[in-house]
Amino acid sequence: WTRDKSIMTVSVASEGKPADYYLFETNGPAVSPLAQSAPQFAERTLGSVEAVTYDAADGLEIEGYLTLPPGKTQSDGPFPLVLLPHGGPEARDTASFDWWAQSYAAAGYAVLQPNFRGSSGYGQEFRNAGYGEFGGKMITDSLDGANWLVEEGVAAPGGFCIIGAS
Repeated sequence: WTRDKSIMTVSVASEGKPADYYLFETNGPAVSPLAQSAPQFAERTLGSVEAVTYDAADGLEIEGYLTLPPGKTQSDGPFPLVLLPHGGPEARDTASFDWWAQSYAAAGYAVLQPNFRGSSGYGQEFRNAGYGEFGGKMITDSLDGANWLVEEGVAAPGGFCIIGAS
């Protein structure tokens, strides 16, 4: 905003949608479009993003985000599955726009972004549960999510792909 707060930029986003930016003039007539964070997706129908929870093999509740192909619901499954764990490990995914998840969903895949033990944002105990588990329970937490989606009929049985960076 300006020093007198008469003009400001505003970011507007919703689950799974890229942010749009607007110019707001408090003394002016309206809000004016300023920019799009991902204009290449502006004319596309994007997949739905929803928070899901499942139990890891040892009973720890794991939250993640499931992106489905555009216009599809879980009952339209099973879909081929892509697991897209975040980097870190002390990081996390949210329901915000993720171009990788949306690109795979547009190709017909369900995408699970698990916030495995050790992820940030769930308290110190959850974060500490990841200590010493890089390559162990952090991985099986993600695999447990894939198996849960198969059991729920959302993911196709017989395999899936795990991708990521960081």
